[in-house]
Amino acid sequence: MRLAGRDGRARRKLMANAINEGLPKGVTRISVAPQWSCDPVRCTPTRTSGPVTAVVDVGVPKHLQWVEDAMMQLYRQNTRRGLVLRIEYTGFGFQSDKAIQVGAALGETMTVRQYRMELDKAREWLRGRIAA
Repeated sequence: MRLAGRDGRARRKLMANAINEGLPKGVTRISVAPQWSCDPVRCTPTRTSGPVTAVVDVGVPKHLQWVEDAMMQLYRQNTRRGLVLRIEYTGFGFQSDKAIQVGAALGETMTVRQYRMELDKAREWLRGRIAA
């Protein structure tokens, strides 16, 4: 097997063959796909090897501040439900992973079933808060 060259010509020949297979008979065929149709545009690199800049947290957007306030009120009333609700919507992973995270934060074990029950109750509380 022969390796393709680094200039992209071999790849453009393969692309031309694929294009030619779909053409009806009598249509002019191409030997190499044009460079503009498949190669990236040359550019100067924009990344620097300097220090990484920190991301600034601007806080909660104004149109979502009421959600944050409701979450904090629930967290003050029932820490477990508030934490479950926060981890469900801001964490990542499966619910089993999230149950482990909540359990570790509270210093206890939490099963997936307990996590889902607490999540349902927290959602109901939030629905009631929205309706009020």
